[in-house]
Amino acid sequence: MAKKGRPNAWIERIEPRKDEIVEWVRAGATNKEVAEALGVGYATFMDHVSKNPDFSDSLKQARLSGVPMVKLALMKRALGFEYEEVKTSIKKDDDGEVKQFIEKVKKYCPPDVGACQTFLRNNTDDFRDKAKFDYDFKTMEIELKKLQVESQNF
Repeated sequence: MAKKGRPNAWIERIEPRKDEIVEWVRAGATNKEVAEALGVGYATFMDHVSKNPDFSDSLKQARLSGVPMVKLALMKRALGFEYEEVKTSIKKDDDGEVKQFIEKVKKYCPPDVGACQTFLRNNTDDFRDKAKFDYDFKTMEIELKKLQVESQNF
């Protein structure tokens, strides 16, 4: 006799579309968006992700695959760059004949201070947030005080 009850979301909705889900994540979809697209609850989706380590690893790799491209794009924006803009226009000449013109213009996008700041903060130790440094310093200070107290046997 067939088992009655709620259908298994992993078997019916997630497992058959694993490759498609990985592509969605690679394209930037969040876990909530994936769950919604599959028609399953977010908690259910995350439960199945945690129970299937191979699937979880595939999603992590897909998420990380875009990081190098984003990092390069951020650096490009931080440094400024030239690009070519193509405009297509249609004009009538003196004879009344319609002609199509393609105009190519070189443009320059200047460096972006926000992109510079973000790139430096994420890729060098010299430009980390002072608040993070202060937190780390306070944590170290507390640990030292604990050691001092323990060594004096209070």
